[in-house]
Amino acid sequence: MFAIGAFDNDQVQGIPLRKFRQICFFTALATLTAGLVTAAIPRASINSQTDSSTANLSSSAPYVILTNLASTDPYFEAVSRLQKYRKAQIVKFDPAHVASMMEKIRRISPVFVGLVLRPEELNINLCYDILEISFRLDDDPFPDFAYGFITGATASETLALVENMIRAESNPNSVPRRLVAFGPSNVSQSDDKTDFEWLPDWQCIRLAHKPGTFPRKYLDKLADRGIIRFWGHGSPRRVDGSLSYSQLRNLNLYPAVVFAGPCFSAVVHRYYEWNCCDTSVHVDCVPVEESLALMFIAQGATAYFGALHENKCGSAAWEMEDALATGDPLGIVMKHTYDTVIMAQGGKRLAFPRLRDGESPPKEDPVDFQINRTASRILLGDPAYQPFSRTALNPIKTTTRLTATGMEIEASVTEPRMRFTFVDVFHTDLCTCDTPDDVLYFRVELPDGFPKAYSVSHSEDSCPLKDVKHSALVWAEESWLGKRFLHVQVAFTHCSLNTSGLKFNFKIEAAMTNHHDTDPDYPEERLSGQIESRVSEGWEKTKKWMNEKKN
Repeated sequence: MFAIGAFDNDQVQGIPLRKFRQICFFTALATLTAGLVTAAIPRASINSQTDSSTANLSSSAPYVILTNLASTDPYFEAVSRLQKYRKAQIVKFDPAHVASMMEKIRRISPVFVGLVLRPEELNINLCYDILEISFRLDDDPFPDFAYGFITGATASETLALVENMIRAESNPNSVPRRLVAFGPSNVSQSDDKTDFEWLPDWQCIRLAHKPGTFPRKYLDKLADRGIIRFWGHGSPRRVDGSLSYSQLRNLNLYPAVVFAGPCFSAVVHRYYEWNCCDTSVHVDCVPVEESLALMFIAQGATAYFGALHENKCGSAAWEMEDALATGDPLGIVMKHTYDTVIMAQGGKRLAFPRLRDGESPPKEDPVDFQINRTASRILLGDPAYQPFSRTALNPIKTTTRLTATGMEIEASVTEPRMRFTFVDVFHTDLCTCDTPDDVLYFRVELPDGFPKAYSVSHSEDSCPLKDVKHSALVWAEESWLGKRFLHVQVAFTHCSLNTSGLKFNFKIEAAMTNHHDTDPDYPEERLSGQIESRVSEGWEKTKKWMNEKKN
């Protein structure tokens, strides 16, 4: 099913969407209908701590291996080893015609998809192809399976990636609780001042070094780590002013999971770029043996998160925090990044621009730019790989209570030192200094039988940030793993969510409110006395249902 609390791509009633986000969210009330159910909400109120994590996802969850490799190809050894370990079903596909296998994937309905292929096949266009396919297996806008790309500079290194993952997952206590984060000191990070106090059981090192090159004396700090995270500007071969692929040779990086923030940090061969004044896209290729990402894999890293195009370093830090807070399989962590992409555009299913050598660059506003670049992030590794237990405190605690007419949700900030969880990498429109907005984003599970027609609103009286500028409330529903989840998001000005104990209350109402009857063409309340907004999705069905109830 599909439910949405957002608006048309570009504008709402003639108001640009970017400007609309600046309207105070308190009175934003979105209404949807995606069909009705007859099940009643329990009369008794029930208090429950919502746990929407998928950390306990069964290892027997359906797994598909997508590959275009012939059984005689040396790279196919990785397919055979992964298939045996995951008891996966192998599906052949053509990377140039990805849509042709969509119906087969829909019939299998996998939870995990591992794409095993040669590095020459992997580029941003294939990334977008797979991501869009993952949106289309059902009616909601979110990905319907978790996936990762499994490849290497050589067939033996690709097989080693699979073997290293199996070895680490089979011995979970062997993954050391040691983290190193590094990058040039001239590129600031939102968590510069935290020193990872939110990870008390881990040994953590932050190496913000002088720009130029990664100091040789620090190379041994990369070995024997459970997590490596790095930031900075980048290219496929190196981090600008920091680490180069050649410096990783002869290091033993097993069993590290790598969270790479720089631009082009996941490029393994072909990539596309252009400068702001260019009239056409340029294609380039890095030799696979010179790819920074593949060098990390070659030296024993068990998984690698990175971008196939430009990207903000905050995405990698967000993924690291999410992995440690949820303990989810890494493909689910990557899926969570794609979920944020959907929410950044108002809870809508997206289509991404394909890049072609010599063609004009896509036309993008600043938000589209960040959405498309964040969607270029990929997981290199097995999506079902689960290297971490739930190590960190969940930074946002959600508690739900069923009522006679719907549900009440309390969302509390519990660990603001996990700074990147609250950084909106997509928007800067709530502050005049071009700094990222803060964002409160969470999801809760809806109980079985919960009505499919409802409204979501925020309680103004209880908001702890009444004098802080906010965006409009955005929400969307997802069907995932046989359950229904409600995603909720609202943005605030920079660094507003830096205090533990902030509590925000939301209400889901299954019944229509009286003000809708006053003007059936405009279901929204007047927002801050400035505009009236119409929710396009499902409103015609909603009006029909309301009229039937009146009669």
